Amino acid sequence: MDRLDFLYTQEILAIMQEDKIQMLKEIIYILYDLYNSKFSNLLAQVNRETLINLYILAQEHSPNDLLNYYKRSIINKYTNNNT
Repeated sequence: MDRLDFLYTQEILAIMQEDKIQMLKEIIYILYDLYNSKFSNLLAQVNRETLINLYILAQEHSPNDLLNYYKRSIINKYTNNNT
C-alpha cells in the first residue's frame, strides 16, 4: 500500500504553481472529510496517484460542486458504488 504523504516543505511550496497547491488543499480537505464520515475505512486503500488522477478527472467534468463530485468519485472508485 502506498503511504499518503502530503507533507511539503516551505521550499517546495515556494516553487509549486498556485493551482497545484490549491489541488493539494482540496485533496487534503476531502481526505479529512472522508476521515470524519462513514467512509473513513477507504483511507487505508487510497494512494496518492489515484487521488490526483481522480481529481484531474473530476475537474475535467466541470461539476457545479467540484469537492462533492470529487469525494463521490473516490467513494465510487473504492467501493465499486456508482450511485
